[in-house]
Amino acid sequence: MRISLKTIIRGLGVMYLLAFLSFAAQVMPLFGSEGITPISSTVSYFDSQIQNKLLVLPSLFWLGASDGVLLGSVWLGVVLSGVMILGRRFSIIGTVGAWLLYLSFINLGMPFMSFQWDILLVEAGFLAILVECGVSTTLVVWAFRLLVLKVMFASGVVKLASGDPLWRSFDALSVHYLTQPIAHIGGWYAHRLPAWLHALSTIIMFGIELVVPFFMFGTKKWRQICAASFIGLMGVVALTGNYTFFNMLMILLSLSLLIDVPTVFKSLKPKLENFKWVWIGNGAVVLLMAMSIFQEATRFVPGFRDPLQSARQTISGWRMLNTYGLFAVMTPHRDEISIQGSYDGKTWTAYPFKYKPEALNKAPQWVWPHQPRLDWQMWFAALSTIEREYWLQQFAVKLLQGNTVVTSLLEHNPFAEAPATLIRMERYRYDYTTLGERQESGNWWKRRRVGAYCFPVTLPRRIPGHE
Repeated sequence: MRISLKTIIRGLGVMYLLAFLSFAAQVMPLFGSEGITPISSTVSYFDSQIQNKLLVLPSLFWLGASDGVLLGSVWLGVVLSGVMILGRRFSIIGTVGAWLLYLSFINLGMPFMSFQWDILLVEAGFLAILVECGVSTTLVVWAFRLLVLKVMFASGVVKLASGDPLWRSFDALSVHYLTQPIAHIGGWYAHRLPAWLHALSTIIMFGIELVVPFFMFGTKKWRQICAASFIGLMGVVALTGNYTFFNMLMILLSLSLLIDVPTVFKSLKPKLENFKWVWIGNGAVVLLMAMSIFQEATRFVPGFRDPLQSARQTISGWRMLNTYGLFAVMTPHRDEISIQGSYDGKTWTAYPFKYKPEALNKAPQWVWPHQPRLDWQMWFAALSTIEREYWLQQFAVKLLQGNTVVTSLLEHNPFAEAPATLIRMERYRYDYTTLGERQESGNWWKRRRVGAYCFPVTLPRRIPGHE
């Protein structure tokens, strides 16, 4: 199979398709008028606070954020993704449209749209738009390669720069498979590997993230080794963790290393008499690459002053330039929040989630490429406090109200007949069972109570005549 930029664009269409389909069942519970964090409320809140909002924080939802618009946008995104995949005459419409719709959700969908693969998808999607506009193939290929370099190298540097003792002692993988956000069945078995193999795997990972990325500047053979290393690493991660479409997206972007392109000057020579807009596009790619390099230098080179910082900040809302760095600090323990409801304050029943650990006999699941965004945020909430997680406070209110739109994100609603009158949140520390414990009890998990995360709360009573 011959790899070309068209291959990557069609692959990005598949990534958009997976992202929008995963999002389809969640958009109303998360962002609809009855959702946890309605985008319409976000629009109303920021409408008078942000000047030139369409340029500073671009989103189509500034123009309207009704439930019909939100749901229609998701399914339009599915259609436009299909147009990208077909790659025919109107593929530029699909490429621009899918990018703009996904960007619209990212900019007004915090905190549920704050993941690095979301911004990676739109950053890569913008490069795809430049391809459709006829920009130099060589320049765009190198822009894709620079993006891969940025993600991989930064992920290695932040682990060491954080000072986390688990990374520096090469012990991080001894807890990673247990503590990653959405537990994976493959991770349950990988957790059983001997300590020396975890340490060796960590060393290999650092080699791939910190050294191998620079192979892309070598000959074709070195680029092939670089691509194979990245693809292999992403494959292993996919077999042991649930990271939505991220691993597939990184594999796709790594294919840019296998595209043979002429030197920049040779690639530009045939276009000397081309339409001036192509040259504007070429200049834009060069400028973006320069800003990206300076941005990373600002992060990792002490005392470096970015000469393009002002320009970069001006376009920051368009997500064309982003910073990356995964798992800078390894979480040593797995704490989970159990949200429980009650009618009398004595008998408490947990609200069961679809994917995060709850019942001890429920096996870790293979979830990707789907991303259950509520379950993901529950993992982050366990690292924080209820006072800092406004969305979680809102979620508790929706449960007390018996909001069926929001409870559709749960495995089932134990208070379907009448909403609970009290909600509390308990913190538990989870661990995998051993092989012996698994055979004896049938459980995949064991846990112990750590303490209260949120003491019992209820909705304020309505006093007649004071509604």
